[in-house]
Amino acid sequence: MKLFTNTKKTAFALTAAFALTAAAVGTATAAGSAAGVTEASLIKTLASATATDNDKVTAAQDLGHIGTPAAIAPLVALLNSDKAHLRHAARYALENNPSPTIEDVLLDAAFRLTGPARVGVIQSLGNRGTDKSVPLLAKLAPDTADAAAATAATTSLSKIATPAALAALAPGLGKCPIAAAAYLRAADRLAARVSGRHAAKYYLELFGRKDIPYPVKEGALRGVILTHPVETALPIWETAISSTDANDVDAALRVVTEFPKDLRATATKGFGEVFLKLPAATQIRLAEVLAVRGDENAEGFFSILLNRPVTPDNEAVRFAAARALVSLGKPERAENVFNRLLASKNAGIAGAAREALRGLSYQTPAAEAAAGFKSLFNGKDLTEWRGGDGWWSVSNGILTAESTAEKPCKKNSHLIWNGGEKGDFELRAEFRLSRSANSGIQFRAEDKNADTSYQADMNGTGEYIGFLYHPGFHLVGQRGARVVLQGKNKGGIKTTPFIDSKLLLQHIYKVGTWAEYKIVAKGNHISLYVNGIKTNDLVDFRPNAPAKGVITLQMHAGPPMKIEYRNLRIRDL
Repeated sequence: MKLFTNTKKTAFALTAAFALTAAAVGTATAAGSAAGVTEASLIKTLASATATDNDKVTAAQDLGHIGTPAAIAPLVALLNSDKAHLRHAARYALENNPSPTIEDVLLDAAFRLTGPARVGVIQSLGNRGTDKSVPLLAKLAPDTADAAAATAATTSLSKIATPAALAALAPGLGKCPIAAAAYLRAADRLAARVSGRHAAKYYLELFGRKDIPYPVKEGALRGVILTHPVETALPIWETAISSTDANDVDAALRVVTEFPKDLRATATKGFGEVFLKLPAATQIRLAEVLAVRGDENAEGFFSILLNRPVTPDNEAVRFAAARALVSLGKPERAENVFNRLLASKNAGIAGAAREALRGLSYQTPAAEAAAGFKSLFNGKDLTEWRGGDGWWSVSNGILTAESTAEKPCKKNSHLIWNGGEKGDFELRAEFRLSRSANSGIQFRAEDKNADTSYQADMNGTGEYIGFLYHPGFHLVGQRGARVVLQGKNKGGIKTTPFIDSKLLLQHIYKVGTWAEYKIVAKGNHISLYVNGIKTNDLVDFRPNAPAKGVITLQMHAGPPMKIEYRNLRIRDL
């Protein structure tokens, strides 16, 4: 039978009952209870030799809700039971009793009882959370003869979490890992209950010690960061990040994300002042953390780092900083760094840079569609193209041109896209070439079967892959170079290499495999990419430079060859 119903009506009646009968002994009544249960009847159940254990547990639970000082003695008697479930029910009821004498009762029981019964009472003292328990708990915490009671006392002090409780825990620091963890939890609770200002000195004390476990030290540094002004916290953080102790460095890196957002700019300035002083391995890790933090304020000191000369010692740091810039939404800044790192003699760095560049270029089909790309080729037939002198066909979704020894191509052929003239655009196309093939993607061209304009050049062995061709200047845009075109003849060409051409080829092309060209034309600026890696930049200042024109696919005259294109798409810029 349920002896107590906790409804709003009952709670209101209990409040009234406590006010009317607090001084009475054994007369408290749970008003509104259908069974008319009284404190006296519950106490009687506790003392009964015939009541079941279940009845006694229920009675103790109800006394935890309505008990007065009269219930204390019967509940204390139950603490002596050899049955754990009865002991627990009794101490939970005492723990919830509002009488100011409960601490004394529980303290007496903690001295008197032994074993699990004692441990339970110590836990209840912690749950009560008053300073009155601190002297006893302070004596029990270092008791090596009763490890279970010592652990419970230490935990209870962390729950009380007052200055007195922290002072009681302090002697155990450096001696017992449990004490250090309890000290940190107590400081956390003090900060939450009162204020960070009150807990600040305890975090600082804890972090300054050399004899506490790493997880506690990390938590202490976090507390220092959150409870001290940023001007005070940053020097402490710098001490940790600059330490020769790996645990201190780990803790400092983990708390970077804990600096409050409203202080982010100030904190990041401090990070930057420290960054360039740190060992390379720590610089790399800090760059990664700042990227995760999404800290746009970090761009400034990353830029300082990236403007320094490249050396074998700083390549890995530069890569980490560039990758962080990608995360911060600055891929164009990172691209130049990755391109330079392709020349690294460290194969791991060069390979990572290559993959990073490919990652910058890659977009899912859904992302491309959202960005405005549309297909130039339906994968079925040539309805979107014209011309080509009969060399071009579609097979298995691939746009193909093929010549043989019996049927050689003696004149350059151009297949013209029917989509009209394009000026500012981004075009992407996958291609595969036989070893003897020679082809190109011509753009801003005249509408005729001829070489008339810029061309993303290519051939099967790779010599021309990544070059920008123009019929008036031939291979004007060298692979791995920035080119400025100013006049009508070759004397008006200024070329500035940014990477060795042969080295770049190793990163972008493998004979006989599929590769992808990306052409970006905007105004007088043209950029070519192969497999996501920039191969050429050209700026054309000639007054007669073509601003728009058609797009064609070339099959160059020459020996037997096979040229294949697929997945051609374009978007306007």
